[in-house]
Amino acid sequence: MKDPRERFSATAELYRKYRPSYPTELVEWIVRMSGVRVAVPEKAPPSPFANALPAPAFPRPGMPAPPAPIARPGFGTGPAPFARPVAPPPPDKVADLGCGTGISTRLFAQHGLDVVGIDPNEDMLAIAREEGGATYEKGEATATGLRTASVGLVTAAQAFHWFPIPETVAELRRVLRRGGAIAAFWNIRAETPFLQAYEALLREKSSDYERVPRFEDTLVAVLKSPGVRSVARKQFANSQTFDREGLHGRAWSSSYVAHGVVGDDARREFDAELDALFDRFAEDGKVTFHYRTLAGVARFG
Repeated sequence: MKDPRERFSATAELYRKYRPSYPTELVEWIVRMSGVRVAVPEKAPPSPFANALPAPAFPRPGMPAPPAPIARPGFGTGPAPFARPVAPPPPDKVADLGCGTGISTRLFAQHGLDVVGIDPNEDMLAIAREEGGATYEKGEATATGLRTASVGLVTAAQAFHWFPIPETVAELRRVLRRGGAIAAFWNIRAETPFLQAYEALLREKSSDYERVPRFEDTLVAVLKSPGVRSVARKQFANSQTFDREGLHGRAWSSSYVAHGVVGDDARREFDAELDALFDRFAEDGKVTFHYRTLAGVARFG
């Protein structure tokens, strides 16, 4: 099997175009379960006179005029100065490991977090930087380049199964601040008739498919690592809809297709089988990839 750090170079552009994003509910759930601090939107300070009542007229009939203001040394006779507003604390820093083209990195940044995406593959990082929305750095799960105790949350979207788990857990223990959290999540294809047929095609035609680590097994291994305490697990619904061209793009964005369907004849045969699947299952010119997005949040201690 090709080195995980290099295997996505051949699929980087297709990955940007055809890979699924993640549900907003997932991101909100991870933020809530991890307890990370998000940015507080800035608001214009209220006017001190917004709710002021009109000054009463003096003197009123039968009432004495108010006494003259008394000057205080160093303050004069004007109104007391308003207290300066206290700036909200900055958002927590999040490290998104195996960020690829930055799909999940941008989602967490859009939720008010200070996110850095980390990936070992320059081709994927180049696309992430084009898309923007966060900071991106070259690094590995076992050697992130982050300072010790510098982040409040480490995420890994569709990536943790490529990491050596004991070495990665040791690195996460180093970079997470006290009370920090780990969140790993994957889009896993559902078992619809169309996707069952697609799964059978991958098993038949890709020599690499069966060698990819299973996502559920990876999550269990992470949560059972020494010193790791599971906080919560949850699943979310997700989906993508494709036309014929999109189905081909989605298939070839997978590294186990790019590296497991080898040779011109094999590629033509695979594409023909994809077309047959599309013709069989498409409705109104579209097929749908339904996913269950599996997520787990954990802490050390």
